[in-house]
Amino acid sequence: MKKYALLFFISFFLFLIGNLPANLLDSSVRQLNVNIATLEGSIWQGRTQHSKLGVIKWDFLPLALLQAKLSWRMDIEQEVQHRLVFDIGVNIFKQLQLRDIAGTLSSTTLKMLALLPDNIANATSFVVQINELNASWDTDDLGIRPNELQGLLQVKNLNILGEHLGDYQLHIDSENQQLNGVITEQDAQIKVQLKATLSPANLLNIQGDINTSNQNIRTLLDGIGIKDKVVFDYQL
Repeated sequence: MKKYALLFFISFFLFLIGNLPANLLDSSVRQLNVNIATLEGSIWQGRTQHSKLGVIKWDFLPLALLQAKLSWRMDIEQEVQHRLVFDIGVNIFKQLQLRDIAGTLSSTTLKMLALLPDNIANATSFVVQINELNASWDTDDLGIRPNELQGLLQVKNLNILGEHLGDYQLHIDSENQQLNGVITEQDAQIKVQLKATLSPANLLNIQGDINTSNQNIRTLLDGIGIKDKVVFDYQL
């Protein structure tokens, strides 16, 4: 009898926890000055609306418990401007992990989130496609730079000052606290083969080749000081 009573108590407790309303966190979230609508659903599965990001949905992933971590599936979407889907979790080693990040971001979204300078945003338009990007941080030291970053980014339909320049891709890999990237083109009017590194001291270095047979684009590149051989250093 005691076993059944204990089983009933545990089941009832898990039922209560699993159905905790998400609006219990509403006051805590608003203290962070996050501009969202009312939280709907439960802590484990629900949705809300953000003024810039759009609809945000979350869904708890119970199988992640087998890997000793708490994890949720996130889905963020705002009409045609952007959509991101990813798993977010924290493991027993106190690592914050974003896994299987996929989706699209428009240049309009990047400008809205202040991730693209106005002078660049006003002269360009493009769409960033993210494919299976992974990132992780130590929760004791949450900075902008992740401890791990790996994946593929594709810049599609790049247009600068009315010139359609095609599609490009960036392979990203982190090693020894340094971010490494290789930029190549896909059916583009500018042929590029660039290597980019970001040091632990936030020094950005880009080296490689840029070539084009389009005279208008060549004039445009010459106007901003880009020759066939590129050597570029910039302290972020």
